[in-house]
Amino acid sequence: MPAPETAATPSTRPAPARTEPVPPLSLRDRLLDWRDRIYANPGFQRWAASFPLTRPISLRRAHASFDLASGFVYSQTLLAVVRLRLLEQIKDGPRTVTALAELNQLPVDAMERLLRAARACRIVQQRSNGTWGLGILGAPFLGDPTLPMLIEHNATYYADLRDPIGLLNGDLAGATVLASYWPYGDAAKAGTIGSAAASEYTAIMAATLPPLADDVIDSYDFGAHRLHMDVGGGEGVFAAMVARRNPELRGIVYDLPAVTPRAVARLAAEGLANRVAVKSGNFHADALPAGADVITLIRVLLDHSDASAVHLLKKVREALNDRGSLLIAEPLSGEPGVERAADAYFGFYLLAMGRGRCRSRAEHEALLREAGFSRFRVVKTRYPFRASVFVARP
Repeated sequence: MPAPETAATPSTRPAPARTEPVPPLSLRDRLLDWRDRIYANPGFQRWAASFPLTRPISLRRAHASFDLASGFVYSQTLLAVVRLRLLEQIKDGPRTVTALAELNQLPVDAMERLLRAARACRIVQQRSNGTWGLGILGAPFLGDPTLPMLIEHNATYYADLRDPIGLLNGDLAGATVLASYWPYGDAAKAGTIGSAAASEYTAIMAATLPPLADDVIDSYDFGAHRLHMDVGGGEGVFAAMVARRNPELRGIVYDLPAVTPRAVARLAAEGLANRVAVKSGNFHADALPAGADVITLIRVLLDHSDASAVHLLKKVREALNDRGSLLIAEPLSGEPGVERAADAYFGFYLLAMGRGRCRSRAEHEALLREAGFSRFRVVKTRYPFRASVFVARP
């Protein structure tokens, strides 16, 4: 029986012949090349998995390789748990398979299959008397309500990853789900976005921002400033959190006309309308309000091309007073411990959006120098995979 056809079968393609000249190899490159040839040898792999001293290392690497190949199953297991609200059903105490199956209208054997898969991912844990409770990785989902929202949103992202080669080749340019989900980064479309189109993406931004905002606010002293402006500030969540933590600080939220009514409503509801003003505009085309001595770009630059980012940074420099500071909060490419978030997750996410990328420290500095900034530092946060804080001054 022939194998079913798939959208892309790169494993069946012959390896292209190498035609470019080989550059001189450094000593480190030669050592790594020698290492790779050894690791790729099946005989060495069998020996390493059997020899007592190397067996633990070999098993860890084999498990890591399997996890790379099987990650999509783990993510779908998590999605099933979230959609069934399974963690909420066991948060007050363990329950039996039968009770959970009845509650979720699933066959008992199907519920047991899901629970075993979730146990393998440490989302749930088997307890005494055949019951099931929260696992070590499942419990934090109840303390952070934004995580289930992100997991549900990842189903949208997943649809665009079904053909990764087509995505890389640009065959899906402008036709991805994420490109239509986040229309604001396109300079040609930003000024035409209506309130209905803005509501969905601003809602998820607002809901997922507080954990990152706490990290940023805990890492930087906003109390040293008088006027804070959050550019691309959406519904005003970040500006409101900064204002509550710094009672003497005034604020401005700047975003598209389709978005700012939501910020006005939120700030009024939180009693901050007299301290945090809301300004509408399109930073692709309009000048930013002047006078702030601290301006923040929270998860903004990574959504834009280098040219668009420099264009925005120049506007920030013009609006910022001479003693002011610019804070950029987003994951940094190439940082130890952040690579999977910045270079894998966001690398493909931004590709599916059709614009932007995570940048390294050096790449941020290059853009900032071009825009007129000269002093830079990186402030560490508790969770750099969410964002590091890059501080720039004129």
